[in-house]
Amino acid sequence: MITILEKYKINTVWHFTDKSNLDLIRKHKGLLSLGEIERRGINILVSGGNDWSHNADRKRGLQDYVHLAFICEHPMHL
Repeated sequence: MITILEKYKINTVWHFTDKSNLDLIRKHKGLLSLGEIERRGINILVSGGNDWSHNADRKRGLQDYVHLAFICEHPMHL
């Protein structure tokens, strides 16, 4: 990831989550992928996706990655 950030001169990344998840993020010392959340049996208060998006991630083998945004023009960025 560092190589990509440096190559494209990206100096900020965002991860969008509900405020109610912040204590869990702190407790588990960072962001976890869907796959890791499932392996650890963690109950997320407000999921970042729905069943369809989680199934799509699993189907494409993306369940072990954390979704990040690299642009401040992202629709979820305030």
